[in-house]
Amino acid sequence: MPLYAARVEDIGPGDFVKFKCAACGHDALIPPSSLLTGLRLPWTTRVLDLARRLRCRECDAREGGRVDKVGRQLAGGGVQHAEATQG
Repeated sequence: MPLYAARVEDIGPGDFVKFKCAACGHDALIPPSSLLTGLRLPWTTRVLDLARRLRCRECDAREGGRVDKVGRQLAGGGVQHAEATQG
């Protein structure tokens, strides 16, 4: 499933959403549990719609951020694409 069609319910356990701040370049890996409990988002929220609801913890910017990937965090700090993001 391509990223534009993925929803929060498609993010599996152990997967993360990678959010990148356009203002300062800060990257954040967000687990689905934080999206559901912290932001209280419904399961049906589209992954790409998350950027409008998030703000950067480093510079506090709300606009201009984007969701880059959905995947599993690797030991070296990279992100492996999840099945939900492959098209």
